[in-house]
Amino acid sequence: MAAGSASAAVMAVVCYRAPVERVYYSHGALALPSLVSLALHVLVVLLPFFLAHGSRGMMTDFWTRTNTYLEHPRVHLTYDVLFLLEGRTTTDALSPMPLTIVHTTFPPHVQRLLDGKLRAGQISMSADDSDQDGRPEALHVQASVPLAAGEEVFQVFALVLLNYTANSYIKVEMDAAAIVTFSSPLPGKSLFVDGDLKLNQRTPFHVKASSVDLWLTNPFASEPILDFDKVRTVQDLNLESIIARYRGRNQVLKKAWMQYYCIMIIVLTIANQLRTILFKNKVNKAMALDTATRISDGQLLTRKDL
Repeated sequence: MAAGSASAAVMAVVCYRAPVERVYYSHGALALPSLVSLALHVLVVLLPFFLAHGSRGMMTDFWTRTNTYLEHPRVHLTYDVLFLLEGRTTTDALSPMPLTIVHTTFPPHVQRLLDGKLRAGQISMSADDSDQDGRPEALHVQASVPLAAGEEVFQVFALVLLNYTANSYIKVEMDAAAIVTFSSPLPGKSLFVDGDLKLNQRTPFHVKASSVDLWLTNPFASEPILDFDKVRTVQDLNLESIIARYRGRNQVLKKAWMQYYCIMIIVLTIANQLRTILFKNKVNKAMALDTATRISDGQLLTRKDL
């Protein structure tokens, strides 16, 4: 039995060691030691805030107002296109006539506005999804319009409507336009264009809990359907997958809280060491109470004056 007990004692290991406070310090509520202790507590709370707040650019980095993220949007064709060909008719060499040809898949009420200039043609559209993720990497549009003898084309305008959808951090769906313009002093028979679709966003999206209908009324009630005078350059109409957005309240506070907490740990450690030096080395005169001390009716049962 003795050998077994000795073997069990040898195999015992310390698995946890709890810290024990052996001495407490006490003094009057308005005495210098109490005020010093209160000042250290206030310092632990406020100093991390000011350090984090003024670390870089004041409010810019501490409170995250805007943020950017990358997303591969889903862009697909709406099968609404408009092709405008301009040139001249040279059937009469002495007096060539201006030529305007329009081919479009817009609704009939739009086509009636272009009566006399419409011409039938062929349009083929396809999407290239090489990685099979449901988000096309390339869109292909091919159109052909027959020309009569003596017709020459010098300028081409093409408008292709696209549907743009992003649903990662924000849910936004909008119609976009790909515009191509080309002109040449010499007549041509065909034109090939290759480009990138990018979203050139100048202001962040306002993120809200519910969706917002941007068009509360008919957007074309007081404006023309196609006003080419207001069309900007092709570079300004590119689509890009970098979206800046306002972050929600919880995400705004997340970064600020992490900075505050990390700095507070350092300040708290320094404050605790400073408090230990002040009281243990008798810089502040206070009464040291052991762990068995109790306060009853304002009287100290056991105490040791320092």
